[in-house]
Amino acid sequence: MFNLTGLPAVLLPPPDTSGVTVPGRCEVARSRLALVTLGKVTVFATGVLFSLEAVAADEELISKLFSPDAADDGIGEMLEPSEADFLRFRILFADGRTVDDDCEALDGVRRLQPVAASEPILWCYVATGGEVPGMPGTTGRYYEAKWWLRPLPPAGPLTVCCQWEAADIHDQATTLDGEVIQQAASAARRE
Repeated sequence: MFNLTGLPAVLLPPPDTSGVTVPGRCEVARSRLALVTLGKVTVFATGVLFSLEAVAADEELISKLFSPDAADDGIGEMLEPSEADFLRFRILFADGRTVDDDCEALDGVRRLQPVAASEPILWCYVATGGEVPGMPGTTGRYYEAKWWLRPLPPAGPLTVCCQWEAADIHDQATTLDGEVIQQAASAARRE
């Protein structure tokens, strides 16, 4: 199912397992400038694969997500990226552990150092942008990133928080049911 050669195994769903899709599509954050939603959620025995999607009123908000260091000031000068341009999010587990999109555990993985099985890892393995699905003429206003969350969250609330200052989104959140995720994990099967 996943064949991204050269990546450490902790960064991907098990290649020999079929995941179970659970109801997850929901709004995470909204402002007059953008909408951020949690897309498809697929549960595996070792973690959760999900997509985070954003639709913006302004094409520039989305373009900065892909290349914030390439912002043009309008007179040909390149601007330094602003922290406000980035779509940031974090996940809070029911047991108090947290992980965010700037996951420190990834530094160890990148250096091929072992990471404790209980230490949360959140890794984006693909991000795309373009036209809002089903809305012709909206090119450049849609963003989708697929994320791998490991380990499997415990039963209880799993809170997804989002912040995107450039889109006037300040620390909004939604909560998923960790028990549903646990049940789906036990239904995931080896191929």
